[in-house]
Amino acid sequence: MFPEVTARLKSNSLTNFANVMEGEILPWLTNAGGFLDLIILVQARWQRVTSISLLDPLKVMRRLTTQSVSGIVAYSGTAPGRDPYL
Repeated sequence: MFPEVTARLKSNSLTNFANVMEGEILPWLTNAGGFLDLIILVQARWQRVTSISLLDPLKVMRRLTTQSVSGIVAYSGTAPGRDPYL
């Protein structure tokens, strides 16, 4: 599985985004089960970031619930930026 999240960041908030990803999102993904790796692509000129999670589909299907997905979407709306989409 390769879930992707793309967001536009506010000006000069790339460092804050990196800190949130490293300090909060990555530990949450690691503890959620089925997480293999994370790829983050940055377009600095347009202040756009895309994160792609590499997940073990069998482990994720066993643990993934609608509640956890809506939690990710709700959290992405509070990330520094605007217009998150899955």
